Amino acid sequence: MTLDRSKAPFFQEVSSFSPVGAKQIVLDNQVPVYHIQDDAQALVRIEVIFEAGGWCNPQASVASTTAKLLSQGTESHTSLEIAKFVEKYGASLNVVATPDHFKISLFTLSKYVKEVLPVMREIMLQPSFPKEELDLLKERMRNALKTNLQKGSYVASTMFTREVLGSSHPYTNHVTFESIEALQRDIIVNFFEEFILGKKFEVFIAGSVDEDFYQSLNTCFGDLPNQKVVKEYAKINASEMGRTIHEEREDLLQTSIRIGRPIISRKHEDYFALAVLNEVLGGFFGSRLMKNIREDKGYTYGINSYLTHHQKISYWGIGTDVKKEAREDTLFEIYKEIDILQNELISDKELRIVKNHLTGELCTSFDTCFDWVDRFKVLHHNQLPDDYEQKFLAFITKLDAFEIRNMARKYLQKKDLVEISIG
Repeated sequence: MTLDRSKAPFFQEVSSFSPVGAKQIVLDNQVPVYHIQDDAQALVRIEVIFEAGGWCNPQASVASTTAKLLSQGTESHTSLEIAKFVEKYGASLNVVATPDHFKISLFTLSKYVKEVLPVMREIMLQPSFPKEELDLLKERMRNALKTNLQKGSYVASTMFTREVLGSSHPYTNHVTFESIEALQRDIIVNFFEEFILGKKFEVFIAGSVDEDFYQSLNTCFGDLPNQKVVKEYAKINASEMGRTIHEEREDLLQTSIRIGRPIISRKHEDYFALAVLNEVLGGFFGSRLMKNIREDKGYTYGINSYLTHHQKISYWGIGTDVKKEAREDTLFEIYKEIDILQNELISDKELRIVKNHLTGELCTSFDTCFDWVDRFKVLHHNQLPDDYEQKFLAFITKLDAFEIRNMARKYLQKKDLVEISIG
């Protein structure tokens, strides 16, 4: 069959969304397990997640350093022995600390899951945190920081979050040379014992397993303590809004620009409309900022606006790197585009394009069971309903240009925005 490329492919608007539900079981110690089964491939991912991310940091980088060292040796095995064991089964073992969580992930072939599973228990219970591994990690951190401080984008981003969220907020507790030097083994051990060892956790599974697997999972994790972490959530102490900071850097060829503010969470009644507004302004390649500042003016390779969500706070921002001589013109054009959204109605054609992009992006973001479990975690950790995406689709179908203008007037006032430029 020969394709007629003079005709556009068939187009159908998305009007419904059918989420895949997670099976829930409970281990002997009351630890909840959430699983989405998929036998399309003989693979499985197991995630053990603790409520102990960066927000628990007693000082910068403690959570992330603990995560990086957790699999680098136990009381029974060296880091090399652990790595060889995992590699033997073609598996992958990763530990990361996000702003909100501490996550241990195992990715393996389904037929080897019972053999590899005990390694997760071992690093959860018996990490040795070897001093020599900590020293090597600190040296890598120094080198990485030295490189990053030469990048305007890194400096602008760290300054932006600090100014928007407040310098005392745990989410802005960025690494420094002093904080690296202050990382000592006893601090790592104390963090592990306070927030990980014997503390509350949940298990999320994606992929193909047999019924016997649940017994193996219970044997591995079902006897572990499951105590809730006792720590008050940090409260935001934001810097004064409307601040403008420019730092001249002769060593940089470009200027990095960040503009934004704290914003509403996904639970807020305005959030769906705000998400569409963000898409119009700078959320995809066909956005107004891209068309103006990249395609028309040629000031940058890319510019975007974005919504960032953590469990304890959300913020909205614009980010770009531009030619130095174009800094003032770029800022003028950014605020001009915001002003247009606040004073003029978006056309039906443009709004329809944005809506279609959002719905298409939603549908294509759930190709695998791993994507579905990731979606489930977002809903679960943020106490959002199972039909959240369905409500989003229903809302944007009815959304009109007046609501977009109202959101721009309500949330994008220049007096509320922090503006950072470095370079």
